[in-house]
Amino acid sequence: MRGGPVLAFTERVSTFLAEHPLRSLLITGGVIVLMADAIRRVLTGQSEVNVLTWIVFGLMAWALIGTVLMPKLVAPNLRILVAWSVAVSPALYGFAAALADSPVVVMWFGVLLSLCLVTWVAIIEAPRATKSLPDDES
Repeated sequence: MRGGPVLAFTERVSTFLAEHPLRSLLITGGVIVLMADAIRRVLTGQSEVNVLTWIVFGLMAWALIGTVLMPKLVAPNLRILVAWSVAVSPALYGFAAALADSPVVVMWFGVLLSLCLVTWVAIIEAPRATKSLPDDES
């Protein structure tokens, strides 16, 4: 096995995402929205725009750039998993900001950006990755 069990698992997940983009999109989108709603329910209502809010917006912008550029820089067998992981990160940044008393709109912006990026990866990048995946040698 070239690369060990971690690389093999990563390749399998990336292949699954490339072969089943709609299912993966629905599961990912559902989980992101459910997590955001759960976080919204526990917020205190007191929020303020602070340095963390602007840092989170910067990280979200970086995730947008990374999602578009990253697939071109990564090996074809790992391409979709890397793009998917980067695409989900704006929601995670938004969750962290909301829990640190930034305005809840920051969280929802991160969720919306993540959903758009994951949709882009599923619709645009997954078909490209499926074409570039090597055939099984087994």
